[in-house]
Amino acid sequence: MSFPTVLLAALFFGVVPMLVYAAVLWWFDRYEREPWPLLAAAFLWGFFPAAFLAIVVGLLFDLPVSFLFDA
Repeated sequence: MSFPTVLLAALFFGVVPMLVYAAVLWWFDRYEREPWPLLAAAFLWGFFPAAFLAIVVGLLFDLPVSFLFDA
């Protein structure tokens, strides 16, 4: 698979579930709904640290593997 295809698939499978969860949360809060920008800010507040940690941990675990299997 090419890089743009993988990137689009990752964005799709990362964003679509988040939108579904946000819609469910917004629907459950029928009587005192939070504005969409505030709900988006809450999800983004969790996204950035999670993405940063995933990149750092992925790179740290990739280093030993790349040294073992130097291809």
